[in-house]
Amino acid sequence: MRLAAAAVLALLACAAVQSSETPVAARLTDLERAIAADPENLALAADYRQLTIAAGQFDRSIDFLDKLAKRKGSGPNVRVSLALAYVDKVPTAGDVRRLYLGRDAMNALTAS
Repeated sequence: MRLAAAAVLALLACAAVQSSETPVAARLTDLERAIAADPENLALAADYRQLTIAAGQFDRSIDFLDKLAKRKGSGPNVRVSLALAYVDKVPTAGDVRRLYLGRDAMNALTAS
């Protein structure tokens, strides 16, 4: 009986961990859909970037915004958002990596 109770508690603990992670992942996915529909919306992109910072998923925002910036007809605001995503990663990077992130941010702004 105690084994069954321990198993139930373990399952509940796992469910609690998964449910605490799921809202962030779901929110990121929702924001990605919204940004894909309106890539020039700086406020929406800022909310997305803040959530990726909080989740420590810097590369996710860089990869996502880079794909949008490479789409034909993308406007300047998506490039600004991409450059800021590179800057968001700077505080967590080492000294040499910071130089590369700065370069990548500038390249995102000047790409045509």
